Amino acid sequence: MHTDLQTVLRRFLDDYRQAHRLSPREAEVCRHILGCRTASMGGVERCCDRCGHCRIDYCACRDRHCPKCQWRASDAWVERQCAHLLPVTYYHVVFTLPHELNPWVARHPARLYRAWFEAVWATLKAFGADPKRLGGQLGATLVLHTWGQQLWRHVHIHCLIPGGAIDPAGHWHAARSSYLFPN
Repeated sequence: MHTDLQTVLRRFLDDYRQAHRLSPREAEVCRHILGCRTASMGGVERCCDRCGHCRIDYCACRDRHCPKCQWRASDAWVERQCAHLLPVTYYHVVFTLPHELNPWVARHPARLYRAWFEAVWATLKAFGADPKRLGGQLGATLVLHTWGQQLWRHVHIHCLIPGGAIDPAGHWHAARSSYLFPN
C-alpha cells in the first residue's frame, strides 16, 4: 500500500481538527495538499490521435509545502548546496524552540522566525569568533522546520556548519575535536 502525505491527511485530518485548531495558513496548505493532482484542482484531458485513448492530467497545487510538487525543487536545492561543500568535516546542530511557545508561534510566525534566526546566527557567530574556540568567521546553512515526523508542531532550526572558521588574516582554523565547540 502506498502512503503519502495526501493519504495521511485524508485519513486523519478531520479527527485532528476535532481536537486542534489550524491557523488559516495551515488550513490552506492542507486544502492544497488534499486537492493536489485531483479533479478539485482541474485538469487537462489528453487524447491519442491514433488509438483514441484519453486520460486526464490533473493540475498540481504548487504549494511549497506539498511533497508531490516540491520534490524536484528540493532535489535541485540539495544539488546546489552540495556544489558549495568544502572538503572538511561538517557538524549538524539543531536549535529547538520550547513547545510552550507554540501558541505564540501560531500568532506571530514571521516575527518569531526572523528573531530566532538572528539569535541562532548571533550565537554561532560568537562561538566561532571566540579565540578559545575557532577564532574566526563561521559559515552555515540554516533550515527552519516547523513540524516533526508525527506532523505536530515542533519548531526547530537545523544548522549545517563547516568544521572550522576563517580568521581575519584569511587562514582556515579547523575544529580541534569531534565537537565543533568543546567546553
